Amino acid sequence: MTWRTPRTPPKVQGQIDFYAAIERANGKHPAPDHPSKGESNMSNDQWKWWVGHDEERYTTECDSREEAVQIAKEEFEGAYIVEAIQANNIRLSEYFDAATFMENADEKAWDDHGDPEGDGPVFETTTPDQGKDLEAMVRAAIDAWQTKHSLRFKGWRFSASRNEEYIPADETEDA
Repeated sequence: MTWRTPRTPPKVQGQIDFYAAIERANGKHPAPDHPSKGESNMSNDQWKWWVGHDEERYTTECDSREEAVQIAKEEFEGAYIVEAIQANNIRLSEYFDAATFMENADEKAWDDHGDPEGDGPVFETTTPDQGKDLEAMVRAAIDAWQTKHSLRFKGWRFSASRNEEYIPADETEDA
């Protein structure tokens, strides 16, 4: 019987270099000057004007302040306007926490493999540096996966806002 050594497939154009992403996450290589497709860059996001019935919920997006004022006066009969950036590419990796992951994994592993008369963890406690390394590596992998699949997660809340004001209803109507 002969055993074959698995061959490493050739790199495909546009393939994610996971090792470079992990090294970048660990600070060994600087990030690229321009984010790759799928990564957020606040300077590329556009400020838009929004209109809402109160200062907590804005529902109508506008291209200019003048359009927002007109809509606030005529369609809303008085409303708040704000200039804001809507989060348009939330990085999923920001929500991975190594400590929570290890705790959940240990609980599940203990159910499957733990000593019923013992109370020690299945997975030995990791050092803070090991936890930071795990978090950096998993976050890099999640970022690479999100980029590879061109996944853009859009938030409801604004990532930044300015110039909020109340615009009263247009009172030029005849009574």
